[in-house]
Amino acid sequence: MKIRTGFVSNSSASSFCIFGAEFELSEFKDLVKKQIIEDDDDEETQREAAETWAEKNKLELFNEGYDSTIYIGRSWSTVKDNETGLEFKKSTIEKIQSRFPKKKCQTHEKAFSN
Repeated sequence: MKIRTGFVSNSSASSFCIFGAEFELSEFKDLVKKQIIEDDDDEETQREAAETWAEKNKLELFNEGYDSTIYIGRSWSTVKDNETGLEFKKSTIEKIQSRFPKKKCQTHEKAFSN
């Protein structure tokens, strides 16, 4: 057994590498179900709408903490064995552009520590 005797950091870090698009939460405002108790300007409500939309389209949502910028797409680790890179990209683009026709999809890489 090895015992580490050097410096050990307790900080946490997160990162992601996806193919998809960058969004502002406000872009999901029209997907929020308008109810008397819900405010469509509320970021938490918009975040929930974005998460629901991503799940329904078999996409993943990534963000840096509670920033209003989010990323929706597919992680490169989800490419299937029988799927080419082009097929992977096309299926992601089709899903995103079916709702957001002008959204440009590309690879997004982010790393940050908390």
